[in-house]
Amino acid sequence: MQELRKAASTISASVIPSSALRPTGLIARRAHGVVLMDRAGWHTTAKLSVPKNLTIILLPSRSPELNTVENIWQYIRANWLSNRVFEDYDAIIDAGCDAWNRLVHQPETIKSIGMRKWAHDGQN
Repeated sequence: MQELRKAASTISASVIPSSALRPTGLIARRAHGVVLMDRAGWHTTAKLSVPKNLTIILLPSRSPELNTVENIWQYIRANWLSNRVFEDYDAIIDAGCDAWNRLVHQPETIKSIGMRKWAHDGQN
């Protein structure tokens, strides 16, 4: 929980180097990765350092339906964070981390949130 709290209070304008991801199995040696991002200011800054083996594709402006993370946050807010009053900042962070950890243990829910019927029509 402490690590999540630290990450929640830190915003960085850099990309994790692919060499750091290799040991985790998230990116294979000599592989090329693709990252989809919305057009938030910190995603489009010139200060962003992008490794050569990574391509960033920016989603169209004002299209949250294409950004699965927006739907994930909507689900978290609707199920665990709405209609609550928090004592202080730490209570907000704790509730957010708790909600995230609950969702992480529900892979089928994550899968259903991320699937779009219209994106799979005609794919079989």
